[in-house]
Amino acid sequence: MKRTQRPKSNKIRRRAIVRQVAVEFRDRLSPRAPGGKTIVRQPRQKAPHYELAKAAVHEFIDTIGDALSQKRTVKLRGFGNFVPRQYKPMTVRLPGADADDKDAAFTVPVRLGVQFQPSPKLKKRIRDHDAKHGIPRREPGSNES
Repeated sequence: MKRTQRPKSNKIRRRAIVRQVAVEFRDRLSPRAPGGKTIVRQPRQKAPHYELAKAAVHEFIDTIGDALSQKRTVKLRGFGNFVPRQYKPMTVRLPGADADDKDAAFTVPVRLGVQFQPSPKLKKRIRDHDAKHGIPRREPGSNES
């Protein structure tokens, strides 16, 4: 029985691009001070690695966006999951419109959205941070801000 292969993605090409950007980023970093802190004597926009980091972030966001547009879940270990979600069509009314106004109600078509599900590790770090700084924990289902 012949196995069906998954369609090839740009994952390998993108990994190579990200690896190349990371190497270039590391090579362009300014020299380090004896104490281990980076010496920066120029504005952020003029720093040699600023444009490279900007390109890496844009490539990363584009990669996530491409996967979500293909209705694929994006899992970032230790951070969380971005899950594509399809919302049902619904009829809504304009607030403050008269009850007999026919033009006040309209239908919102089916739309795609993204739901973020934080990882347990991220949730724990947030709880630890809040406890350390004395921020009270919200109970699930409470609407207090």
